Amino acid sequence: MLRPVMLFAGLLAGPCLLAQSLHGGVAAGGMMYHGDLGHSPLHEMRVATAASGHFDINPRLSVFGQYMFGHIGGADRNSVDLIPRNLSFDSHVFEWSLGLRVNLLRDDRYVLVPYLFASAAFYRVAPWTHDSLGNQVYLYPVHTQGNGLGAFPELPADRLIKFCVPMGAGISFILTRRLSLDAEGSLRHTFDDRMDDVGGLYPDPARLTASGNARIDLTHRAGELKQGDFPYPPAGTRRGNPDTNDWYSSLQLRLRVKLFTRESPHSRRRTLLGDDMWMY
Repeated sequence: MLRPVMLFAGLLAGPCLLAQSLHGGVAAGGMMYHGDLGHSPLHEMRVATAASGHFDINPRLSVFGQYMFGHIGGADRNSVDLIPRNLSFDSHVFEWSLGLRVNLLRDDRYVLVPYLFASAAFYRVAPWTHDSLGNQVYLYPVHTQGNGLGAFPELPADRLIKFCVPMGAGISFILTRRLSLDAEGSLRHTFDDRMDDVGGLYPDPARLTASGNARIDLTHRAGELKQGDFPYPPAGTRRGNPDTNDWYSSLQLRLRVKLFTRESPHSRRRTLLGDDMWMY
């Protein structure tokens, strides 16, 4: 356990020692889910916030670490062709990431600086829904597709903490010598199709019921609809799309404050709010 901790500390300490500037940042915006439930990510946007630290190695390259907290969700009722399944979910998302940011222009010479970034992240999800009585039910523990049950050894148990690869782009507005504002959009490539508890095939209801630990009433919820007759599909019918994984994305505004810099206080530079007009 000590060796991974020391390695992670070394990864953070190296850029700190080389950094020309150290920034602290806070962000707010929206988080969106992309998966099997619903097909309008903007309609399903929920609030997200973040805190971050940025270590500038040079005017074009920086290392950053970020903690983000957000909320995602989706529902069949927002997609006409999937309404008979009548599934829905919500989940909080906790994300810890470490990455690299590349400025396309030097941030010590320009007041508008476009940038690209990529990182590695761990995130935690625990999807829940509300049953027909209005009770909140966490979905992984009730095995709606049989994942993690002995009766379905071919289906691995769901994990709460998973790995993803965030990547994105933004533009930084250099407000003053110490303040900057980032407008940023990012996508997370995940390696999981069950963020929403939907993926793969409908299980055999007899095997699922015999396990005694599953909520089959949450596997297919068409019986709760007032219109139409949609019986439980035959075992092996697609419940979700097993060919694509779930993603999530975010849009945010981040205010960064320069906490430390090796830049000379007498150097002149241009900023949007006028610390100095020009830098030579």
